[in-house]
Amino acid sequence: MPYNPSFFRAIQRMEERAGDHEDWCPPGRMPPMELIAPSERCRQVLYLHKWPWIRLAWPAGSLPGSTMAFCRNTPATLPYVRLIRRELAVVRRPLSYIGDLDPYSLIVFLTLRVGGIAGEKSREPALDVEYAGINDSWLALCERHRNRDRLPRDHGRLGVELQMSTFERESLRWLESLDIDWDAIVGPRSMALLRSGWKLELEGACNPGAYDAAFPQQLFAHLFAHD
Repeated sequence: MPYNPSFFRAIQRMEERAGDHEDWCPPGRMPPMELIAPSERCRQVLYLHKWPWIRLAWPAGSLPGSTMAFCRNTPATLPYVRLIRRELAVVRRPLSYIGDLDPYSLIVFLTLRVGGIAGEKSREPALDVEYAGINDSWLALCERHRNRDRLPRDHGRLGVELQMSTFERESLRWLESLDIDWDAIVGPRSMALLRSGWKLELEGACNPGAYDAAFPQQLFAHLFAHD
């Protein structure tokens, strides 16, 4: 999707309407983006929507030494996207996005993809970024390792999903009005969950207490590149 003024105005309107919505943090109210540098040759670059929750999924609580990560929970602005481009040019690795399965996180992903929020007009090229989760393969992993004693199935759901607010449902309708095949990006099962009015945040998709003992290592292997 190319950058256009209507996209910028839509993001502005959503920021104004969101108010104190718990998941919507305008860029100016968030700390600076955190960069976690690799300690060895870089094999993977991630943009992490909620790093503190992801790191709780396994005992080590740290990224592999070959992984670089940018961490910020807010729509991407042009200066940050340019910083990401510079780092990607150095390590020569593609960028993958990991965030909640909810409309706000999809908007953060989209702001990266269009090259950052840059006002009414922007000639910034699109940023090549892959959506790596939460997606259908991650949902399947959660289902295979679900702690069935603690999480009885709830109408076919895992039992850790949350109902979306009216604002979130409206945000989803806006996302689906765009010329984007979200089923191809996120996965049809994940999009079906959102369309049914439910979302899955990283707190539920990473929480080791909700899954069996094998889950942390399986999730680690699923998310991170290894030599």
